[in-house]
Amino acid sequence: MIGTFITRLGYMAIAMGLRLPKIQRLQVVDQQCRTIDAMKRYAINIVFDVGANRGFYAKHLRMLGYDGRILSFEPDPETFKHLKEMASGDAKWQVFNCALGESPGEMNFNVIHTGKETVLSSALEPLSDWAATTINVPVRTVEEVFQSECKSDDARIFLKMDTQGYDLNVFKGAANLPSISLLQSEVSVIPLYKNMPHYTEALLYYEGAGFELLGLFVVNRTPSGGILEYDALMGRHSS
Repeated sequence: MIGTFITRLGYMAIAMGLRLPKIQRLQVVDQQCRTIDAMKRYAINIVFDVGANRGFYAKHLRMLGYDGRILSFEPDPETFKHLKEMASGDAKWQVFNCALGESPGEMNFNVIHTGKETVLSSALEPLSDWAATTINVPVRTVEEVFQSECKSDDARIFLKMDTQGYDLNVFKGAANLPSISLLQSEVSVIPLYKNMPHYTEALLYYEGAGFELLGLFVVNRTPSGGILEYDALMGRHSS
């Protein structure tokens, strides 16, 4: 009876004009629940937080109960200052002022401000007329960082990537480390940057590397309601 009553309330809410964007927090909670459940299922003990920005994602993991190691990477020096402050006092949270990519070296990085945030900054050139400041940043690889900072026989890594179109490059720099058990990648249906892979291309690449899709979560929509971006959560096949 209670379930039927709740269903009826849902129909009434929809009829009155309530739509998911108005309860977006519920979608975020659902994604967080599925992510932390997957982290527990795969016994994750190291998180690579690539494209960390100011550190909110890692902070949310702490709030969700994850107490293992976190390595956060943010190439923009100004944003990195906020990340470093966020991580202060947490002995298991290391921060690095660099980008991760397919090979070590340096690259141009486009810093794009949206108010006080730089969430749209990317190694790729934007297709829109966003005002960008180009800086030169150091680049490391997942594999090199793993070998130098946290090599362990029992490492089970969650590779979280949010690099505005550069995720595949980051993943290729992991050399398909068997320690990576779980990954999250922001994949785009409609490209926002030049040479950005389509979401189907990205998913096929990850699947070819031995990962299966655990969930697709809408990040943004177009004004007409179409999907712009997803967060793809994927886990390594157990075989």
